[in-house]
Amino acid sequence: MHQPDSPDSDLLPMEAAVSEVLPKFGIAFFTDGRSRTWGATRTTLGPALDDLTEGQRVRLYLLDRDGFSIVRHCEVLQEAR
Repeated sequence: MHQPDSPDSDLLPMEAAVSEVLPKFGIAFFTDGRSRTWGATRTTLGPALDDLTEGQRVRLYLLDRDGFSIVRHCEVLQEAR
C-alpha cells in the first residue's frame, strides 16, 4: 500500500481487524465489528501489505461511491499496553 497521507475529511472512519493478508496477490482483508469484510490493495493509502499481520487492529477510512463504500486509506492502531 502507499505511504499514508492525511485522510480526507469526507471519509468515514471505521475500526477493523486484519483477517487475511495475501501480499503475492496484492490484497489484504479486514473484518469490522459488524462482521463485514473490507479489502485493500497495494494502491490503498497506508502501510505496506507486508507490514500487516492477522489480528492487527486498523482504522479504515471509507469513501462513498454511488451507493457503495471503498477503503481509501488504512492506518494501524497502536495496541494498548
